Amino acid sequence: MKDMLRLLCSSFCIAGLFGCTSEVDSHKELRAYMDEIYQQPIKELDPIIYSTEMGSFTYQVSNKKNPFWGTNKMNVIGHKASSLTTEEGIKSIHSPLKSSYINSIKMIGSLKSDNKAYALIESTEGTMHKVEVGDYLRSHDGRIHEITFSQVRVIEKIKEKNGWSEQLYTLDLQKK
Repeated sequence: MKDMLRLLCSSFCIAGLFGCTSEVDSHKELRAYMDEIYQQPIKELDPIIYSTEMGSFTYQVSNKKNPFWGTNKMNVIGHKASSLTTEEGIKSIHSPLKSSYINSIKMIGSLKSDNKAYALIESTEGTMHKVEVGDYLRSHDGRIHEITFSQVRVIEKIKEKNGWSEQLYTLDLQKK
């Protein structure tokens, strides 16, 4: 048994030594290619381009398109409260944020133009929407009541046994 074990260990050692030869024919071609590459001149790298700081920019609206006005007024999410007179009118409003839940939408910014405030709302799909006071959010007929720099206040109409009641909630600006 001991002789068999010695023979087995010796054969593994000899087989291992055969694998450690100095030159193998398959490596000669690779070594020749590497020598050819090493003899080529070294290419210089392009210098690093540093960006310059951008200065401030004042938007002059004299003959340019105002970014707060779409080409079609329906591009802006919104149905004003004055257009709603009945419960059927409330249900017929369709806007991308109408089916959103409060914990699934985020306020990511605010804008102001001609003393009119706008809020930038990000939906669950990652789409950004510009909304203003009077636009509708949420599935419970939430209407934007007020927009400040850091939050949007929404009034929801909730149907109860005795009629309709209003509930106020706020959507705060999300900081990164």
